[in-house]
Amino acid sequence: MGASNGVASLDSGGRLPNTQLPTTLVTESLYHKVVGGAINADYVIKRMYKDHIQVTGMSIRTGSGTCNVQLMVGGVLKDSVRACSVTTSDLTFTSPVDVDASTASLSLGYQVTSGATPTDLEVTLAIAAVT
Repeated sequence: MGASNGVASLDSGGRLPNTQLPTTLVTESLYHKVVGGAINADYVIKRMYKDHIQVTGMSIRTGSGTCNVQLMVGGVLKDSVRACSVTTSDLTFTSPVDVDASTASLSLGYQVTSGATPTDLEVTLAIAAVT
């Protein structure tokens, strides 16, 4: 049980442990693009319910211009403000940001500030499932 080419084991809750799930079920990337001009505003990537995840990093870039981007969970700013430009920035968070929408829904997104004519803003969040 729990060995390669064997039978999966179950944890105390009767579920498959994350270590025995394919990585595509344990980790994911959420991608959002603002086509054209991005304005200083709050953007929602996904509304979650009955999920518990951690955001472990962020990848950001613009087609032109610059701005600042900050993670937002349930309307509350999290982690640090990140400078964004035409050069892709792949950022791993020092501490994962917990997003517990297991009992109440939450929005997951980001806030854009200090925009200097940013266009085609791309934001990708790296997430991991929490059991």
